[in-house]
Amino acid sequence: MSTDPRHRASARPGRDPRNPGPDICAEAIQQILTRHREDLRALVLTGSLARGEGTVTLDREHCRVQGDAEFLAVFADGARRPAASAMRATAAQIQAALRERRISCPITLSAVAEGYLRALRPAIFAYELRSCGSVVWGDPTVLRLIPELNARDVPMEDAWRLLCNRIIEQVEVMPSPKDWDPLSSSEARYRLVKLHLDMATSLLVFTGDYEPTYRGRSERLGALARQPETAAEHPFPLEPFARTVEACTRWKLDRSGSNAPSLSLD
Repeated sequence: MSTDPRHRASARPGRDPRNPGPDICAEAIQQILTRHREDLRALVLTGSLARGEGTVTLDREHCRVQGDAEFLAVFADGARRPAASAMRATAAQIQAALRERRISCPITLSAVAEGYLRALRPAIFAYELRSCGSVVWGDPTVLRLIPELNARDVPMEDAWRLLCNRIIEQVEVMPSPKDWDPLSSSEARYRLVKLHLDMATSLLVFTGDYEPTYRGRSERLGALARQPETAAEHPFPLEPFARTVEACTRWKLDRSGSNAPSLSLD
């Protein structure tokens, strides 16, 4: 594999405080190459930041990413990969360096072999990684190692587990019962938005209509709600649910700092 920089994907620091993705990628590249460059084939960003769907809040000049930035460091088959503890230490260093840039962003960093990508089977994570993952350094073709996946093959159990995780995340940030406003914190409101978005994800996996992006899911759900014969097959009215998901999606993708949509735990 060529080491010519012209053959490498790269990220350059961004200037838009509501778009910290380029700065996050640039810092991750620098820290990972300093520590783990040997036998590294590529560094891949996945998740909402890779899709351009991350949520960012600003406090004066400080930028806070709600959620995290998830990276896969892909190493050549047979190479000695860094231990999980070393990856956690590097992730902590990336986070510390970002704080100096006034960016708060949890970093998830995993070391995998090329064979890990080849062995991926239908799942939400695998489908989104192949469809929307971004190679920020290294071989730009590395994600082609993932077998072609069909959205209809994503297991229903995977969708159920995702929904359970979102419910647990919501419970984690709930205040005490004596608090008048159960959604008083920005984190609680953010997680409630994510819960609604992934209720849509789960539903679309079950109906065989899954899309890998929030925008795509909202549009697909809206299309289903406008089909009377399809909407009648569901145990609850699709149209009001689709409107709620559309409002959550607009807020999730909005960089203007507008307030979260009005939602209820009822």
